[in-house]
Amino acid sequence: MKKYIIMSGIIVLLTATSLMGQMIVKVKPQRPNVVVVKPNKVSKNKVWIDGHWKWNNRTHKYQWIKGCWVKSPKNQAWVSGKWLKVHAGWKYVPGRWSKKVVSGHNTMSLYK
Repeated sequence: MKKYIIMSGIIVLLTATSLMGQMIVKVKPQRPNVVVVKPNKVSKNKVWIDGHWKWNNRTHKYQWIKGCWVKSPKNQAWVSGKWLKVHAGWKYVPGRWSKKVVSGHNTMSLYK
């Protein structure tokens, strides 16, 4: 019985966590009308992450996060987030790190 209760708790936790990034809105927010000048690269193992949307649980709205340089995990490429049209409105799929695939002289992300 104790094992069942623990497993149920874990399943609820995983479901709640996965739903947090899956908020659906009726109207897709407009990207802020701000010109961002990308600063110079500070080191060779940094990657520029463009500005993106993030769900704010306190305000129950998407908020805009400014772009920045971040350390790139080894053999990983950044895949930008994107808005998807769903039956109830719009859902934002956050950006993520993905394994790099090297083909000849080209390097690309495994996932688009």
